[in-house]
Amino acid sequence: MASKISRTSSGSSPAVQDGSSRVGWTELPQDLVRAIMRRVVASEGSWRRRSTVACAGVCRHWRTQVEEVLGVPGGSGMVAFLLSSDPPAKLVRDVVEHAMRDPEGKVMNDVAKAADGVVMSLADQISKMTSSLGSMGALEASQEHVESALLQIFRFENKQLSHAVTEATFELLITKLLLGILDERLSHTWSGMQPQGSLNVLLLKILDNVDRTSSFVVLISLLRPSKQPSLAGNRKFHKLVIQCLMRYTSVIKSIIHSVDLDSVLLSIHEYLQELAMHRIRRRAAIGNSPRQMILTFLQELVKLLGTAIKGHLSRIPRVTDPQTIIFVYINHYLQTLAASRRRLGLRPAEQGKWW
Repeated sequence: MASKISRTSSGSSPAVQDGSSRVGWTELPQDLVRAIMRRVVASEGSWRRRSTVACAGVCRHWRTQVEEVLGVPGGSGMVAFLLSSDPPAKLVRDVVEHAMRDPEGKVMNDVAKAADGVVMSLADQISKMTSSLGSMGALEASQEHVESALLQIFRFENKQLSHAVTEATFELLITKLLLGILDERLSHTWSGMQPQGSLNVLLLKILDNVDRTSSFVVLISLLRPSKQPSLAGNRKFHKLVIQCLMRYTSVIKSIIHSVDLDSVLLSIHEYLQELAMHRIRRRAAIGNSPRQMILTFLQELVKLLGTAIKGHLSRIPRVTDPQTIIFVYINHYLQTLAASRRRLGLRPAEQGKWW
């Protein structure tokens, strides 16, 4: 009969017994697990750690031993583990792939807790890619791994991960991607790859797969005058943001059911209020393109919702003297819409589902 590994009655050391008692993988002695982890990590190197990831996903006990072998600070958790590779984007991709295959979902829960910190790190990696311009091959490889990791996190099937990313971190990521697209130093690599075009595709894929409300709120926020000077006065940056907003404004009718309108309208309100105050303080001309885009988007919402839009304004303070700017525009658009329908001779029942 084959020998089985078992703990002694004191639980302090392993013993070999011939009985039927079996020990699960999670109950293996610490020194034995550490020895296994050393062999696994040594056999894979730092560039590809599929087996290491699989071992770390067995349980917290195993992951602790993996972290110790990798030199990750004790108690630092999943974020430090995910960022322990060089570059970290490769390990992130492998961990997410492993988590998706975990039928119990325990690994995915752990990864979700670390998602915000990981995305923040990946956003920083996008900025650091320009420092690799001396080695085009390194730039190409670095971008490939970062893109792959981000696409794994923001896959449509991985809602648990994308929802775990805070709005502030998501805004940081979108900002880094937009600035990367605008970076003229990333013209092309020796292999002919165009980083800007690749980042543009990545940006759209992320915006397509993430929660629609987050996309609208962040894009509107990026047009606010209070953003750092390098963004507030950057017309090329604004142009890219506006193009993204136009993309989703054009299909708002088909996606409106998945949008938290209260949050989106609050973002529009904050933009309009800040724009008005900014003009008063600076007494300087502000580019009209962002404002026109925001108002176009607001007008489209009024056309779709009609008077029902007033039911989504509860989070906006109602001031009458002077009246809150967003209410002025909404009332104007509603009056224009009503006048247009009267000219067409439409009865209320024919004025649309949202009227």
